[in-house]
Parts: sequence; C-alpha cells; structure tokens
Amino acid sequence: MRARQPTMETVVRALTAVALALASTMVLGCSEAECEATTELRVTFGSDIAGDDGEVSCDPLPEACGETPTCECLQGQTLESGVNADFCLEEGTCALKEGVLHLTCPGG
Repeated sequence: MRARQPTMETVVRALTAVALALASTMVLGCSEAECEATTELRVTFGSDIAGDDGEVSCDPLPEACGETPTCECLQGQTLESGVNADFCLEEGTCALKEGVLHLTCPGG
C-alpha cells in the first residue's frame, strides 16, 4: 500500500510554519513583539500543539503599505520572513490595534 502524497496546501502550510519559526528566532525581542507602528507589523503564527502559543515576530511593512498600513495593503505580499500574507488573510485574522497592524496566521 502506497502512502498518500501531501496536498499542495499542506506543503505550503508546513513551509510557511518553518519559515516563520526560523525568522522569529532571528528577530531580537520577538517574544515581546513590540512592533514599530510606522515600519513593522506584528505577525502571530499559531500552533496546533497543546500549551504552545505559537510564534510572534515583527516583520517590516511591505512597501505597498506606505505610511498608512491597512490589511488590504498586505494582499499579494510575501513578508520578509517568507510568510505568504494571502494565506494569513484568508485563513487567519488581520486588524489594526493601537496603531500596529496585527496579522494572525493559523497553525498547522
């Protein structure tokens, strides 16, 4: 009996999780994730592991966001950490909180 091949969506989710995990280890202070409102957005990548809150990092805002970031400016963007913003916008949440753009991506 042959093992089933993973779907493209499963592969993309796994690669996105790995990219975000690697990027968050390179960002100083990512556990606090106090992001600069004018230059960064807060990205939270959830976890499906009990007791694990997931990873949080501050990514530079894409140039498409200009000086007034909105969730819409993230459409079609790949963040510096390698996260596909469209995946997070479709499956997670996005909101402006206290002047900082917050993007939440679901975990694997």
